[in-house]
Amino acid sequence: TTACARSDGAMVASPHPEREWGAMTSTFGVERLAALLGVAEASLRRYASGARGTPDDVAARLRHLARVVSYLRGGYDDSGIRRWFERPRSTLGGGAPGSFLGYDWSPHDDRGQAVLELARALTSSPAT
Repeated sequence: TTACARSDGAMVASPHPEREWGAMTSTFGVERLAALLGVAEASLRRYASGARGTPDDVAARLRHLARVVSYLRGGYDDSGIRRWFERPRSTLGGGAPGSFLGYDWSPHDDRGQAVLELARALTSSPAT
């Protein structure tokens, strides 16, 4: 089992979104992360601080983004990850991953899975 696969499996099983808020906020910033998760910035701040519990659907999207980012970490720094979410991709019909997800997406829908598979493909590409 590869380290990336173990990390991915741990994230899927993670029942604690409070462990992911800091890293994802650091990577994306509050404004961009709120847009990716489909929540208001004020709500994101309350969830991230623990002042309010994270709703299950938001926790699932946060966990999914953390999985996507885990695949991107091998080849990109935070700035590169943010740009990856903004760059149009032919496999997404010309849309950028961030806009392709839209506002109300699920990790299990076609949009969530397509973005995850696109990121995962980066780690499964053969070295040249």
